[in-house]
Amino acid sequence: MKKLFHKNKRLILIILILLLPILISIGLLYLIFGNLYDALIKMFELRGKPNITKDAITSLSYIWTFILTIYSIVITSFFSYLVWKVSKDSLLVSKDLKNLEEKRDSENEREQALIVYYDLQHGFSYLRDLYISLLIKNQSPNPARIFFSDDWIKNVATLRNKLTRPELNQVYQLYNDFFTIQSLLENTYSKDNDQIAELRDFTKQLGRKVFPEFLPLQRIEEFKSSSIEDLIDIDWYILIHKIHQFTYPEKQIVKRKTGNDSYEVLINGINSYSVKSGDIRDGEGIVYTSNGEEKAIGYFAQGKFMTGKVFGYINPNEKYYSINYETTTPTRNIVSGYVMNPNGDKENKYFYNGYFCENKVFNGFTTEFHSNDEIKFSGNVVNGLRDGYGTSFSSKGKLWFKGIYKQNEKYKGELYNEKGSFNGIFKDGRPWEGNVKRYDFPNQYILAFDGEIREGKPYIGEGLMFKQSSMGEDLEERYANDNWEPDEQHWQMQEENDQSLINENIRKNYSDWDDYIKTDWNEGIPMERESIENNITVYYRESSKL
Repeated sequence: MKKLFHKNKRLILIILILLLPILISIGLLYLIFGNLYDALIKMFELRGKPNITKDAITSLSYIWTFILTIYSIVITSFFSYLVWKVSKDSLLVSKDLKNLEEKRDSENEREQALIVYYDLQHGFSYLRDLYISLLIKNQSPNPARIFFSDDWIKNVATLRNKLTRPELNQVYQLYNDFFTIQSLLENTYSKDNDQIAELRDFTKQLGRKVFPEFLPLQRIEEFKSSSIEDLIDIDWYILIHKIHQFTYPEKQIVKRKTGNDSYEVLINGINSYSVKSGDIRDGEGIVYTSNGEEKAIGYFAQGKFMTGKVFGYINPNEKYYSINYETTTPTRNIVSGYVMNPNGDKENKYFYNGYFCENKVFNGFTTEFHSNDEIKFSGNVVNGLRDGYGTSFSSKGKLWFKGIYKQNEKYKGELYNEKGSFNGIFKDGRPWEGNVKRYDFPNQYILAFDGEIREGKPYIGEGLMFKQSSMGEDLEERYANDNWEPDEQHWQMQEENDQSLINENIRKNYSDWDDYIKTDWNEGIPMERESIENNITVYYRESSKL
């Protein structure tokens, strides 16, 4: 019964409002005429006698007027209420439509911001892979095709109220660079070497623009396990981090005060950035990764990172670089920091670690590269000079030296070449005291020496010493020949089982050759062995073939 009443209470209320004037009028008639039935009969009897009933008619007209007035007020009020109700509902509908439109526009903006964000993410990944294939492996471009949204201009334009003009220009320019690569990739299928060279040069230039200056691009392939966002310069990171924030609805973005002037912003409950003073564009704060880890701590100006620390991660909570920047000039400079070597050992744990000057390690551990991107040196430097433990490599990637440097010169360690090695102490950068294997002393006309050396000369051991040339020149005359310059790269030796046969063939087939005889050294004094063919090795110049 109660449910029925609540369901129809509006109808009951309307009926009561309509009956109320009638009930009031009946009450008034009763007060004027008394018994209404008798009054009605009496008026019927006095019909046609207006002079007698005029007072009653007047009273009835007042009551009728009262009823009409009340009903007019009620009906007017009712319709006014309906009009107000309709207007209110229309206003609510308009607001709902407006909110729906704004929500749709906001959703559209988030969708387009997300497209821009993923476009840039893919562009950075494409650039890394192209850099590896073209510049490191010297292979065909991989990927061979790259793709971006066809509506990129419209998508970027939707961010015009969220990004500053310089930031918009950065995004537009980056898209132009990526589309330039896309166009060059399409042309490389013609097998035009000039087009491939242009693609390689443009990739190298864009890599220097996008990747941080401290990252050893020659080894960028070793960092493929890292997020692409950790392989780009911090200013690019902050820009795409800002665009990524626009992809979330406002209800998922929470701003929480942490002090009088400080606050933090969380997206889906994960730290996005925090501000200690000012704001994230101009002030002091922290930018976080998508996992809520610290990415940059320090001071920002006009949306760019100026002074503080920047971090990169191979895995969550596992940093592979930490760089400390300082801004004392219009440009930002590295003060100190480290970059881990993902494939390094205990001796080569880092690519760079120490204090920097002009963005190069000045005191600490550093890595240098040959022009062909092979590692040239890795080790300690003091005041910009090699000092302490280090290793050096040839341009072909082969170990050349490992040991101790002093003031940029080799001091103690192991030296290797294609033929032999030395282990000991150096003087003025050349072997001085120690043990050698098949080591050449071309200026002393001694080759393939095995044993101990002192003061840069054979001391105890055996090797080959110059005996005579094809022109009959002996060692004393060779020393006296000021025009002759030793060049071991031009001298070759044939290797056969029968040494005497080898020697005979060389002397017949070449006009310029030298005889070297086996020699033993004892306390620095050489003693030639018996002058027979088995103790002689002939070296020749390739250009002297008959």
